[in-house]
Amino acid sequence: MGTKVQGGMYCNSCAKPVAAQKGTSRMRNTFALGATVLSAGMTLGVGAKTNSWHCPFCGGPVVKTK
Repeated sequence: MGTKVQGGMYCNSCAKPVAAQKGTSRMRNTFALGATVLSAGMTLGVGAKTNSWHCPFCGGPVVKTK
């Protein structure tokens, strides 16, 4: 599992700008996509995973700065 980093985000809990982090789950999503044909599409609902941006300090949700 890799990690993406994006600047220009703000954490309301920490009350400061942060460089947000997000896990990629690339291997899991690749397997779910490849197994879609064999399982008639059921692996996309169960196996595919999306992650949201979070604060690297407190783990809370972040928003884009304006």
